[in-house]
Amino acid sequence: MWFRKRKTLPPEVREKILASKPIRRADSTLNRSRVTIPIAPRRGFLFRIPEGATKTFELDAMGLFVWTRCDGETTVEQIVEEFAENFAIDRHRAEASTLEFLNLLAGRALVARKVEPG
Repeated sequence: MWFRKRKTLPPEVREKILASKPIRRADSTLNRSRVTIPIAPRRGFLFRIPEGATKTFELDAMGLFVWTRCDGETTVEQIVEEFAENFAIDRHRAEASTLEFLNLLAGRALVARKVEPG
């Protein structure tokens, strides 16, 4: 599993992903390098989540750079280009890192991708 070959995306899928515009979760707050989101209250058999509970994520400089550009207006491709330029890395590595980070954020429901119709 660790040594499996990575699948490459079909060109049309890759283009669609790069054209999408990531947008931050509306109820998230940023304080320095910490993103805080509220957690829905819930009562369970073994535990409960009280009202007003939050979850906090710490971002490094690169994560913060990507997070601040997830405004719903900037495309993934623009973020990748700025990332490569700002951190002086090649475009291929910048794209891979940015997409992996955005997938991580999406998996934690911190961002969503807006796709323009057409």
